[in-house]
Amino acid sequence: MGVLRRLSRRSDAVGEAVRDEILTDILRFDPEEVSGEVLADLELLTVEELWDRSGQTSQGYVDPNEESWLMIEEVLRPHVVRIRQYQNWGRPDEAREYCLAVLDGLYAFGREAKSEFKEHAGDDPRIAYGWIQARWREGVKKITLLDDFSAEVAARFPEWEK
Repeated sequence: MGVLRRLSRRSDAVGEAVRDEILTDILRFDPEEVSGEVLADLELLTVEELWDRSGQTSQGYVDPNEESWLMIEEVLRPHVVRIRQYQNWGRPDEAREYCLAVLDGLYAFGREAKSEFKEHAGDDPRIAYGWIQARWREGVKKITLLDDFSAEVAARFPEWEK
């Protein structure tokens, strides 16, 4: 490890290559794992938790439809943070692939998952799908990436892109 540390501190091409390789290794992820994690976390949401968090409270009335969105957003927020990290670190390809993996998980939840929570969530999975895309777009620095992304999303998720 000491050798890598010394090489990474160099200010020449070797140092830059070592730093880039270390960063690439740290930032590596499996899109299928990310998609599966999103789906699994959304499937863990329960209608009982929704009922506990909504309805009449000591602070007033909490609409179950609004609360179901908040619960989905809580699951997805760490993934938005991760997308933004990739973008801030100058890794647009990783940000794009991570975003697509999150969308895959959301799409699977919206189309395939059977849960009582989902029945009460209405259009929330589809709204979250658009919300994730909007968060990704906010961090895009090259306009050409937007067109490529839109084309891929339309091909992968045709029912939700109509």
